[in-house]
Order: sequence, then C-alpha cells, then structure tokens
Amino acid sequence: MKTTLTIVLLILTLSLKGQDSLVFVINGERVYKVVDKEKFKLNPYIPPAVLIFVAGAFEGVQDHLAFHNTSNHPFFGQDSWKNKYIDKDPSKGKTFRGKYLVFTTDGFHAAKWGKNLFTMGAIVSHVSIGGKKRWHQYVLEGLAYWAINRISFNITYQALQQ
Repeated sequence: MKTTLTIVLLILTLSLKGQDSLVFVINGERVYKVVDKEKFKLNPYIPPAVLIFVAGAFEGVQDHLAFHNTSNHPFFGQDSWKNKYIDKDPSKGKTFRGKYLVFTTDGFHAAKWGKNLFTMGAIVSHVSIGGKKRWHQYVLEGLAYWAINRISFNITYQALQQ
C-alpha cells in the first residue's frame, strides 16, 4: 500500500510542479506519457478531492465507533446501536427512525451515512470533469482519489485512537 501511495503522490507532485508532462522511461526509451500539462487543469479536481477526503474521515469515525469505542454516550456509546429499537429492545422491533432514518439513531450509522453521502457527492461532481479520456487517466484519477480517501481515513482513525 505504501508503494502505491508513493507512486500516486509522486505522479501528482511531478504533474503540478512545472513539468510539461510526466513520462515513464524504461531503459532510456519513452514508454508512456501520462500527464500533459496543457490538458491537465487542477481546479475541477478540487471539489471531488475534498468530498472524498471528508468521506474518508467519516469512515475513520465509523471504524473507531465500531471497533474501539468505550464510551457510554447515548449517541456514540457502545450500546447506541439499540437506539433504533422500540424501548431499546431488539425483540420489540424497530422504530420508524430505526427503519427509515437509521443515520439519526447512533453515531456509527451517522458516520456511515456521511461516508456514503460524500462519496456519492465526489462521484457526481467528478462526472462533470472533462470529456473522453484515455483509460490510464481514469486509473490514475481513481488511484489519486483512493489515496486521498485512505490518507484522511488514517488521519482521523489515528487521531481518535489517542
């Protein structure tokens, strides 16, 4: 994972630091031109990158609540999952909120909802960027968004562990 992250960050860094293009060279022979600076514009990529960063932070909160939570808080506590049931008793069935607005019942589901909401927002906002691209540009963009998401997840998850 560190290797993939390093490659993605290296590609993004090189493409934004005044290079005309990023070219892979093997044994002195040009193999592939990945980024053409004249065609690459950073501004349209900022909104989806911010949204996917926030989605990763929500996922960090979600995992913390699922695996490392020792709180007794009614919304974020260990037993908050019972909030979606009538009188907090699973044998009595779910409340209206527990069936249809489960993200309002506890922190885990609120974080899951936030993660899904911001991920979909990133996808929708990214769809509006540019026209047809070569296949490797889609892969590169996907890896970059994945790296941004994983970085924000790890920052949030590690911060909550302390």
